[in-house]
Amino acid sequence: MNAEQTLVALSDRSPQVAPEELIAGLVPPPQFEDVSFDSYRTDPAEPSQEEARNKLREFTQRSTSQGFLGKLFSKGKSSAKGVYLDGGTAPGGVASTIVDATSGALRVVRQGAVTLEQLREVAPVLGPD
Repeated sequence: MNAEQTLVALSDRSPQVAPEELIAGLVPPPQFEDVSFDSYRTDPAEPSQEEARNKLREFTQRSTSQGFLGKLFSKGKSSAKGVYLDGGTAPGGVASTIVDATSGALRVVRQGAVTLEQLREVAPVLGPD
């Protein structure tokens, strides 16, 4: 490193990214171009995988948007705005915090292990109604 270069610690940065920009950046890499619900092989030892695949397939078929991610995050005519997949019992027995990013502002839907104060350290987040 020369005298003109300065090291910047990651913890010194505070990027501000709009939820719409985050969602727009959710583009699958090219190696997943041909992936579909039909090509996903579930593990017979984990029956919840098949259930999750079927729920996601049903959800995306109800959506009017184009593309897999567009269907998951669309504001179309689907009765549900999204799909929440529960991974089972949380370590320590504390549920996860759920943040709604479907509108112009981030809003906590369910308070969990990550507190509102912790979230506000990294982004402007509204509390639950």
